Amino acid sequence: MNPFVFVLLFATTLTAYAYQGTTRADSTSALPTPSVKAHAHYDGIVSLSTNGKYTFFCLGGPSVGISEGQWRIAINFYPSLRIGRPEGGTSTLVVPSLGAGFYVGYKRAILIIPFHYITEERRWIMTAGLGWRITK
Repeated sequence: MNPFVFVLLFATTLTAYAYQGTTRADSTSALPTPSVKAHAHYDGIVSLSTNGKYTFFCLGGPSVGISEGQWRIAINFYPSLRIGRPEGGTSTLVVPSLGAGFYVGYKRAILIIPFHYITEERRWIMTAGLGWRITK
């Protein structure tokens, strides 16, 4: 008998003996489940943010982020109402705005850091605030 064929038969026999009595379900059930999960969905968020000059009443929009247990970190869009008027500006006191930024949440409470573009000043501003996540 050729030694190569003998080694091949011996290895096959050992492998079959080692997996005797196990099923595919048994071998896959031992895999660990990942604790960090990625998500992309619409977050229902109600929040207020400010930079000291302007205040924004923000409603959460679509987000992409990760979550682990009760914690969640995401990039989000914030349809908002800007409350405040630029220096020497003629715009109304309340103006609609769209912000984009980050949030960090624990359970339903969140800390948001959105960026908003102020057309009259032609610049982006960063704000920070607190909010509440309505959706699960």
